[in-house]
Amino acid sequence: MAWPPPWNKAWTVLAPPTHGQGPIPKGLEPGDVILCSPVVRTPRQHVIVGAQSHVFAPESAAFTHAAIYAGNGLAYDSTFGTDVACRPFSDVTDRAYIRVRRFAHVTPTMQWDICSEASALKGKYNLVRAVTDTFVANLVRFLPTQWTDLLADLHNNNGGVAPVVDPNAPLYCSQLVERVYGTQGITFTDRKILVPLPGALSEAMPFDEVPISW
Repeated sequence: MAWPPPWNKAWTVLAPPTHGQGPIPKGLEPGDVILCSPVVRTPRQHVIVGAQSHVFAPESAAFTHAAIYAGNGLAYDSTFGTDVACRPFSDVTDRAYIRVRRFAHVTPTMQWDICSEASALKGKYNLVRAVTDTFVANLVRFLPTQWTDLLADLHNNNGGVAPVVDPNAPLYCSQLVERVYGTQGITFTDRKILVPLPGALSEAMPFDEVPISW
């Protein structure tokens, strides 16, 4: 894959800030989903991109981390070494290309609820689940349609009731995003995308692009 990836022209993807820019892009609002694509990948990030490339378009597969903007220059995320936490936005997005997505029908009340749900989560980073979900995402493409439909129904259908959130549950980054948005009845996954990998958040609907800028 060429680097940087051939970003979709309909997206706004910012390169890391240069001297005098940032540290917070203009246009962000609390509850926005932040996607990060590292300029220089670690071995673990190479594995994530390689696995996602089998399922998502190259430009989506390049995103290896997801977070939720908390406002005031902070973001909620879950990452190896810090677990679920509210951290400076500049730390979450350090040395990465940034893309931001916003729920198309978001309201100020929903933004408040999303941030409140994220702040209540105290779980550990779940490396095992992250690896397992990456494996599942690759496995699904080999399954018959009726099997993937069944798995999608089991994953997405909660009877119209918001899921019960365990604040101490182990989570990885994009699973944290899915868990928080799930409390608002919003899902990122469908019959093509059964697990909340960063690439899934890139392709999910109904989320709009946020035209951020330095």
